[in-house]
Amino acid sequence: MDDQTLPIIHSILDAPALGRVIQKHWGLSEPFHCELLTRGMNDVYLVRSGQTRYAARCWRSEGFADGGVDYELKLLDFLDRDGLPVVAPVLAKDGSWSTEVMAPEGARPVALFRWVNGGPLHDHPNPVPYARYLGELFARMHLATARFHPTPTRFADYAGKIRRGWPNVQRLCRHRPDDLRFYEKAITAVADGLQRLDRSALPWAHTHGDIHAHNALIDGQGRMIIMDFDSGGEDFMAQELVSLVWAGRKNGFPLPAIQAFLDGYDSVRPRTLEERRLEPLFMAGKEMRYFCGFAGAVNAIGHKPFRYPGLDWFAASVRKHIAAAEGLL
Repeated sequence: MDDQTLPIIHSILDAPALGRVIQKHWGLSEPFHCELLTRGMNDVYLVRSGQTRYAARCWRSEGFADGGVDYELKLLDFLDRDGLPVVAPVLAKDGSWSTEVMAPEGARPVALFRWVNGGPLHDHPNPVPYARYLGELFARMHLATARFHPTPTRFADYAGKIRRGWPNVQRLCRHRPDDLRFYEKAITAVADGLQRLDRSALPWAHTHGDIHAHNALIDGQGRMIIMDFDSGGEDFMAQELVSLVWAGRKNGFPLPAIQAFLDGYDSVRPRTLEERRLEPLFMAGKEMRYFCGFAGAVNAIGHKPFRYPGLDWFAASVRKHIAAAEGLL
């Protein structure tokens, strides 16, 4: 490769060509149409077959290293069959959940989902009752997954992902040496603190992994649908809950709605005293995982999809959450 020939990180797949793959693999009828809707961590395409609409998701080539995408699709199918409102995948005609297409940067998995109309909970004019209901749904989900036994499984692995993300933070913040020195200590302390936790002593479940008020949709009839389980895996239930709290504070979701989410959860599965005590550690873990993940993905999708508030904001926020968790690190 010469100096003028550069590698591809995240290509844009031609929608008609991708559509032909999807139509064949899922056995969809004419008239058929496929068009790009959104680009980001994953690319989403609108698919029409006759009068039926679907959403096709195409993952990035490096974005599915933890056992592939079938874990996520099997979890969604399980939750859908259990009556929980999730964006459910569509089984292909050969009985598979997904297929792969080759892009310049490598293989990219593709899956088809039932179409869902709706807007994000974050933008709803009356979010509090919906946030409480969302908390109830997550408690039900956590309890239901005691009956979910996929092979292979997947683990959220906050500590490992934080450690593996450190080189990406170094590249992103190399022009901020004071912050880097602090982040190195913070990443080690948070990862060590999470690794010391005993999963047999704390409630554990299959989790969504990144619940926030943009991943819960409200349709025109006021029904809620949960989407985007890409970060899902086995984890502490309490680690799951701080995702909405942390993201809500970051993105301006109303504090009464954040509290309503926690109250709704506790009404179905009350958190233990130990879970509440460890909340500052889980909060620091969520922030460091997000920061490390953003630092790793910025080269592929840029800043905007993360609603990125800036490195000054993170420098202050990380210090605040590390201080709050000091006695647990």
